[in-house]
Amino acid sequence: MKTSLHRFVLISAVAVPVWLAAPMTPATAADRDGDGIEDPVDPDMDGDGIADDPNGNGRVDPGEDGSPFDLDNDGIRDELDKDMDGDGTPNDRDPFPRDYDDDGLPNDVDPFPRDHDNDNIPDSEDDDDDNDGIKDADDPSPRDGIADPDGDGLIDTPVPGVPLRPGQRDPHPGDHDNDGSPDNEDDDDDNDGIPDSQDRYPRDHDNDGIPDGTDRDDDNDGIADGRDASPYDHDNDGNDDKDDSDDDGDGTPDIRDPLPHDHDNDGEPDRTDSDDDNDNRPDTAEDTNGNGRVDAGETSPVNRDTDGDGTPDGEDSAPLNGGMAGDLDGDGVDDVADSDDDGDGINDADDAHPRDLDNDGDPDVTDPDDDGDGVRDSVERQAGSNPRDAASTPGAISTAPGRETAIGGGVSVTALIASLLAGLLGGLIGVRLFRRHDG
Repeated sequence: MKTSLHRFVLISAVAVPVWLAAPMTPATAADRDGDGIEDPVDPDMDGDGIADDPNGNGRVDPGEDGSPFDLDNDGIRDELDKDMDGDGTPNDRDPFPRDYDDDGLPNDVDPFPRDHDNDNIPDSEDDDDDNDGIKDADDPSPRDGIADPDGDGLIDTPVPGVPLRPGQRDPHPGDHDNDGSPDNEDDDDDNDGIPDSQDRYPRDHDNDGIPDGTDRDDDNDGIADGRDASPYDHDNDGNDDKDDSDDDGDGTPDIRDPLPHDHDNDGEPDRTDSDDDNDNRPDTAEDTNGNGRVDAGETSPVNRDTDGDGTPDGEDSAPLNGGMAGDLDGDGVDDVADSDDDGDGINDADDAHPRDLDNDGDPDVTDPDDDGDGVRDSVERQAGSNPRDAASTPGAISTAPGRETAIGGGVSVTALIASLLAGLLGGLIGVRLFRRHDG
């Protein structure tokens, strides 16, 4: 027998893959599966439940783990696996890529790293790992929560002899969005306004591109579903969508709302709307880090007036200071104290559209061109001009104090003058040289 200390052991000319752990000192020893046992002495280094080499012979025998660093046992070693824990979320987008039970807590800080139903009873001691009411011994799939196949958090089929808490029984089994239409008859299972036939993920409650089946935060409120009292709460009003008659909080009951996830009622679902609350401030400028939460220093992308001073965030000079409001018509009087916000000569109390800057009969909240300059507000915001000032358009002359004056496509006056002077100077020098040569 010829032995190699690299990747294979040759036994009777047959290559058998083995693993050889590099020597590690206690100071540098790793604990890859976060079970508190350092790898050199851990009988199951990746924590997948399969012993690595119980007989210590250095070979992969039947029933032993041939991939001791393959957390999800998909045949791809962890260092090459783009989804180490096999939860459907790529490592680069997974805040906890080594979180076995998908409760939002990484193994090294999770008191119960293997607790699939998050009931604080480790799976090894839990007789019902998925908490579906069926004992694991009698459950053909003890970790799939099969009693709730539509994934809405309610028990579809009660198990005989297992009592249900009030409100735990699903009134619409097989109805993912609880809109009263069974999924097999519903052309939009998650009620996101996109027909299932065109929806890449027809069951993606928060439209974040991660299907609910593998999403650890279904409503994208920053609280892991395992610790969230309302894991399906689209408008974050504290009422789970299954109990909420108005999921997007727009004032139109879901049963009559053609787009129940359209906060500003502009006919464009939140998923594709760049300004969900229509406050003239893009969602990307409100939720700057894109984490789905309103952090310190941010305005809310689903609340037109974050500071509650009566002025939409996009028109408010201090959208996080309720004591400072905007001045829509620029008359020097804050809108909260102005009897005619848009300066059209009609008092707000008598004005059908008190915030209609260009007085075209289309209120600013729905007007694609608030200042009536012929350029859509979205185009102006992207170009950097003011969508609420008719004199400010993309490419127009800007005379803002402290800035160079721009002409046309953005050529500054300074640059233009410099260019003219350079040409003039070059011409004078050329004339002098010509005269000398001629003389």
